[in-house]
Amino acid sequence: MNDNVFKDFDSWLENAVMPPGKRKTLRAAAKLFSEQGYDRTSTAQIAKTAGISEGTVFKYFKSKENLKAEIIYPIISTILPLYGDAFVEDIRTKNLDLESFIRFIVYDRFQFIKANKEIVMIILNELVLDKNAFDKLVEILDQRFDIIRGNFKKCVKLIRM
Repeated sequence: MNDNVFKDFDSWLENAVMPPGKRKTLRAAAKLFSEQGYDRTSTAQIAKTAGISEGTVFKYFKSKENLKAEIIYPIISTILPLYGDAFVEDIRTKNLDLESFIRFIVYDRFQFIKANKEIVMIILNELVLDKNAFDKLVEILDQRFDIIRGNFKKCVKLIRM
């Protein structure tokens, strides 16, 4: 799996049922937020990059904050869990001793963060500032905890072999 959230976000946008103007707005906002930061990006810049009017941005999103949430929530609820699944599967397919296992985890997650630093910063900022985003992530982690714990136990068993 390619560890670039934007490529998967773009795929998600292509497959999501929504009007073309909304799709263009989301794509442009994600690009600009990652390049310039949320605070330095205006809705006028988003509209220009999307090739639409600023009024069209507000037709689909009540505010820039709402637009950011529309980018963040699909990533938290859909895209990041896929990476978690791929990461666990990757560990399961390797035959690693404990030291190699720990090195793999640290290296792999570092590479993931490095490849997705912009979106990671947007998400971290959102999690700190928006209790709803934080609660949504906690809910997803709670749902997946049993799966993660089970997979971790399988990985540990593989290491001990």
